[in-house]
Parts: sequence; structure tokens; C-alpha cells
Amino acid sequence: MSAPARRPVFLELRHITFPAGAIVSLLHRLSGVVLFLMLPAAIWLLEHSLMGAAGFAEAAHLLATPLGKGAIVLVAWALGHHLLAGIRLLLADVEIGLDRRSAKGGASAVIAGGVVIALLTLGVIW
Repeated sequence: MSAPARRPVFLELRHITFPAGAIVSLLHRLSGVVLFLMLPAAIWLLEHSLMGAAGFAEAAHLLATPLGKGAIVLVAWALGHHLLAGIRLLLADVEIGLDRRSAKGGASAVIAGGVVIALLTLGVIW
């Protein structure tokens, strides 16, 4: 007698819990994409601000809008998280923080550090 056919399993993605290391890895990739996508806008703002006093005033006005402030906070989070996660990966390369407890604590520290950097930036610009 043959084995019964296995039915496909429907994965309920909302109920899957990821470990902190997986979340840091996903956010590390996301923060890299955000930094890459915001680079042309940052270059344009820099170029515009260096054109003279009027260009600087216009760039400052753009960054003072709610959308500009939101972009600043997003870039600050992305830069902070990407930096902290990169340091965590460099430490893992030299075999520091690889045991389960240290890895979970390091991942949680990276997530918290990115949030703290974003909140500090928000407090400074608002």
C-alpha cells in the first residue's frame, strides 16, 4: 500500500514569529535599499544648496516641510540601523556574539539602537 498523499500546508504568515536575528537581517536589507533610493534626492539637495543663497534657502525650506522631516527621520533610521547591523555582522565574522543568548541580545540592541537614533533625530528636527 502506498503512503497517503500529503496535502499542501497553508502558511498563515501573520502567525509566524521570526527570531530577532531574522528581523535584523530583513531590516538591514531594507535600510540599505532606503539609503540607496534616497541617494539621488540627497545629491540633488546638496547640489541645489550649493548654487547660492537662494538655492540654500529653497533646500532648507524643502527639508522643513513635514515630508522633508519625515525623510530625514527615515534616512537617520536607515543609516543608524544599517551601521549597527553591519557592526554586528563584522563582530560575527570574528566569532564574537555567536552563542544564542548573545546573538539575540545583539539583534535586539541593533533594533533598539535604530529606533533610538530615529527618535533622537525626530526630537532634534521637530
